[in-house]
Amino acid sequence: MKEPTHPDDNFQSLPPITIEEAVKEIEVYTIETEGGNVELPADIDFEALKQLYISEEYLKEAFDKMLVFINTPFFSDNFKGDHAKRAAWLDAIKKRPGGQEVFSFMKNNKMTISRLNAVLYVDAIIYFASKHEISKDDPRLVALKSMSSDLIEMRNYMELPLEEKIEFVKKADAVARRFVDFIVNIKEYRPRTTFPDRARETYKDIYGKYPEEEQ
Repeated sequence: MKEPTHPDDNFQSLPPITIEEAVKEIEVYTIETEGGNVELPADIDFEALKQLYISEEYLKEAFDKMLVFINTPFFSDNFKGDHAKRAAWLDAIKKRPGGQEVFSFMKNNKMTISRLNAVLYVDAIIYFASKHEISKDDPRLVALKSMSSDLIEMRNYMELPLEEKIEFVKKADAVARRFVDFIVNIKEYRPRTTFPDRARETYKDIYGKYPEEEQ
């Protein structure tokens, strides 16, 4: 007697699926990736970062992860947090010709925790610096704390309603871009007797007054 045919044996007879067809079933939000091709400059001022107790290897790792995050697609689907339904839909998609490409696209989403974790490098660097009692008015630390202040919702991200998740991911994307700019232009943040304009404004945002007003 012939063995029963497993349902998966016939998956190639299903109609093919493309990314374009699949995204018709989801609501897509996109963020421009302009500037995403930035590379770590060879002449970066590592001395300015060593004083924050950041190793070159860790810095490059953080920079690379931020760039990957910036370039990752950003979208929300119509399953509205029903992970079981989403998993079943993805499982069915994978069984269709072209489905693996769709599956890879869907899993590579800026809204996933695995991608969002990239922005936590900001808090890690602040921790290293604070552990060594870096002055609170150090312009580099002020700039990083300003970025971190936009990431407070990260601690309860999974419990946020969809609309708030979308807004948070937009803020996280902006933080990643600011971090890239911070590394590329680190010389602007090196401690000096007068603060760069952007560092003075950031200091005021955090502490309520300009640095010279505390002297």
